[in-house]
Amino acid sequence: SCKPCVDIEGAYCPGGARMWPLDGYWAASEDGRPTKCRVASSCPGAVGSAGVPPQQTVTGKRRTATCQARYTGTFCAQCAAGYSMDNGVCRSCGGATASYVETALAGVGLVAVIVLLALSQVLLSRSKFALVLFTLLCLQNTVFAVRLGFQAIDDGEVPSWLPTAVRMSTLILFDLEALRHGCAVPPMSYPSLYMASLCIGALVPLAAVVLRYTCLRSRKVAPSQASTRSEQGVRERASTLGESMASPSSIFINGEFISGLGSSSSSDMASGLELGYPESGSGSSIGAHSLVVEEQQENHGGAGLTHLDLAALDSTMRDVVSSWESVVGAVFASLIAVFLPITARTAQGLMCVRAGDGELRLAADLSVVCFDGTHGVMAVVLVPMAVFFCMGLPLWSTVVVVRTIRRRQVARALRSRYAVLFARLKPSRMWIRVTQLFALLMLAIVSVAFPDVTTQMVILVVYFLLLLVVFAVLNPMASKWETRSTYLRLVVDVGASLALLAHACKEHAILASICAGLAFTMVGAVMVARSRRSSAAVGSR
Repeated sequence: SCKPCVDIEGAYCPGGARMWPLDGYWAASEDGRPTKCRVASSCPGAVGSAGVPPQQTVTGKRRTATCQARYTGTFCAQCAAGYSMDNGVCRSCGGATASYVETALAGVGLVAVIVLLALSQVLLSRSKFALVLFTLLCLQNTVFAVRLGFQAIDDGEVPSWLPTAVRMSTLILFDLEALRHGCAVPPMSYPSLYMASLCIGALVPLAAVVLRYTCLRSRKVAPSQASTRSEQGVRERASTLGESMASPSSIFINGEFISGLGSSSSSDMASGLELGYPESGSGSSIGAHSLVVEEQQENHGGAGLTHLDLAALDSTMRDVVSSWESVVGAVFASLIAVFLPITARTAQGLMCVRAGDGELRLAADLSVVCFDGTHGVMAVVLVPMAVFFCMGLPLWSTVVVVRTIRRRQVARALRSRYAVLFARLKPSRMWIRVTQLFALLMLAIVSVAFPDVTTQMVILVVYFLLLLVVFAVLNPMASKWETRSTYLRLVVDVGASLALLAHACKEHAILASICAGLAFTMVGAVMVARSRRSSAAVGSR
């Protein structure tokens, strides 16, 4: 039966059962339903509306499987030779030498970002590292937004260095597309790109754990040797002095020998003495205020544990607990650093659309059939990653914050282990980091669920404005400098999103004007509210 052509998305119906794809759509033949391409500019259609004249097949039918010069393959989902994939857009590789140099620099930069992030966990205090980490998250927000907006920008519309700068900035997102696969690196399908991205994401916590463990070992070697020599010296002194004393036991307090205890046993004396251990728990020494009870070798025959041994054992246990907490904290902080890029990739891997051929295909790479072949293998990893990492990390952070607030007996341990969630925040605003993680989760999902660039830019403007309002109302940061720097970063994010929105809405100037007016109004209201609050605080003093 005949159906209205307007009911078929992206099709022009010349008559009969034929359907010719419009600009931005692709079809294998004129007998199949058109499919919307991931990047509209990659598919010129078959009606000659995108500067590509209509073409005929050898059988006289209209050729519908056409792509722009930079694209090739089914649904124009791959890049032609001499081009590399950049978030769905094929960009020129340039000269061979320049391509290899840029790829090498990107590889070195990616390794440098991973190593510097791991080193900052070891060399900086927890408070300073929290500042570094969440500054990185803010920069990731900005780069993520700019990269989404660049989908609508061709190389010829901007200076030649700008796409390169944007691509190199994605190194803080641990994005392998910065290596320009298809140029100096062989092209990769989306399943291969996703699995490689997971490997890079796993390297971040692995590097942090290795450096943390190496640092802990280096700190223990020298002190442990000194402690061994000190213990041997104390034991020799006790043995020498004990032989010359008539009393059956010897007590050392802060390294001084005390005699004249009569016939009272060492165990009775020891029961009335309190052992003190160094607060740091490093195990390197007994400490200036610790008390050690050493019994003579003649009375015990060298058997049993002395108080010195118990102190060393207690200190060792503290070292183990402290080392475990530092390793857990390093892994947790590293997972936060890769949360946005891995979550966005995972959401892309699960986002499938119904193509014109009736197959369920991957929206990020329409040449891949969902849950079949390589994507079926990838789904074994995708689903657990979505459940346990993408949703699990924010939920676990929520549990940690709630336990810290409600259970004071474990609050100190949790604040030490998950310091990045609490550092540099006011005590009443400890939950703000969890809110940021959920916001990043929603940002990654929205960027995939709404593939239209204009819609993405509108959502990003609203997203950054809401963050600005939340920070203005709650004022969660502990210092004025951090508060002002947060405002500055959010204003820059809003401005960048507005600029990209204006470019994407060249044909919708009214929409861009409304968004810009709303943004500037909210920014102005936030600044006025902050100035009034500051004035009120000064007046109350």
